[in-house]
Amino acid sequence: MDQQLYPGPVTFLEKTYALSKVIHIIQYPNPAKQKTEKLRLLDAIALLLVTEAKSNAAVSLERRTGEVVFKWAKNNAVTSEDQDHLSHLIDIATSNDPNSDRVEGLLMGVMKTCRHAVFSRIENLKIAIKKNGSLLSNVSNTPNQVGWRQYLDKFLAEYFDTKSGVDLVLAYFRCFPELEVDALSADQLGILVMVASVIGSYDQIEEVLRDPTIMKRLRLVGDYLGACERVVESVDRYQELKIRFVAVDVATQTKTRLPGDCSVIFNRIATECGLDATIDASQLKTAYPGAEIPGPETRTSPEGQIMVTSSIHAECSVALHMLSIRWLRKNIEIGTSEGSCWFCIQYLGLLQKKYVVTLPTAHSHGNTQPNWMLPPTSLELLEIHERLGRKVTEELEGIIKHTIRRKFGDSEEGIDEHSGEEVRVGMHGYDFYCVGMGAGTA
Repeated sequence: MDQQLYPGPVTFLEKTYALSKVIHIIQYPNPAKQKTEKLRLLDAIALLLVTEAKSNAAVSLERRTGEVVFKWAKNNAVTSEDQDHLSHLIDIATSNDPNSDRVEGLLMGVMKTCRHAVFSRIENLKIAIKKNGSLLSNVSNTPNQVGWRQYLDKFLAEYFDTKSGVDLVLAYFRCFPELEVDALSADQLGILVMVASVIGSYDQIEEVLRDPTIMKRLRLVGDYLGACERVVESVDRYQELKIRFVAVDVATQTKTRLPGDCSVIFNRIATECGLDATIDASQLKTAYPGAEIPGPETRTSPEGQIMVTSSIHAECSVALHMLSIRWLRKNIEIGTSEGSCWFCIQYLGLLQKKYVVTLPTAHSHGNTQPNWMLPPTSLELLEIHERLGRKVTEELEGIIKHTIRRKFGDSEEGIDEHSGEEVRVGMHGYDFYCVGMGAGTA
């Protein structure tokens, strides 16, 4: 049956999909590098360009005589609405009206056009707050010597009609469990973002909230205000230069039918790798507890298939475009609206080795993405694509071998047989950890 439906070799998209369903979170042992000012600006711009809930943007910068050109892309194709949004933001940021607050104007413009992306971050914060039943008690019982109250009071005196930092924070977090995000106006969204920014920017706020997930998601909401402030500062810095934006519109989205049962892909890979064994979805779940592995019940067609929409990720599109400008091939910083996925980091790393260039992004969230798609293959990129394909195949082969060992009762050193809290999988050139086996992404 499988051979009839999928007669050819396993495709790269099938491999990335299968890998992402078993191993979702990958953590590198090396900490993220400190951002440069340029990279902070590029990250800020990229964040303000995302109008959809599930998308990502990337931006790089090219300096020319008398002008600065920002090259940007999204995971999906850039539309006329995106261009209109960008033009509106540029008009606000470069306004010479002395009576206008450009930061506030930018924030309100983003809240109106990017509301679905903002909603997504607020919903993630809402989920984290609902999970922490002791959060409000922590805030109420914070010792007086922690200076966050005075810090908030100073902020509130300027922006809000209250003088109690404690009351504000309690009200802020109390509103979230019942918050109907879709019903909020742009002004109300802006206030949520402003308060999240000021709470999250205080150095000792961890002593108050004591929940790293909430802290991370709170700061992600507040990032919108910080991004607007950084863009206005940079416009003033480049005021004698012409500022242009050029869309690198090579993003392509493809809809592909894949097996609803993930084990179908693994068994085809096992055959190609010469492994004389078959596994099913339940055995994969036993070997990797907590992973959300699609089984036979996951299907949207009579043949047991599902539809997956894949795309070329924005940072890969921008990197390839910048590398095509040969005189830039030295240090090409790329800002992203969110962390780069594991596949992007691997791809950019291979580009760096080939072209002897650095392609730094700010950070990686370490996740594998089921919808990651290779950029168009050319003769120049063929070796890179083959090397990435081999790396993914080797990791999938390791998953199959581990599942077979568990199937027959053998265990690997370092595997927690009972909790599945942490599993270490050796990878060629890397070690990566499956924390919670696919659960708990931020």
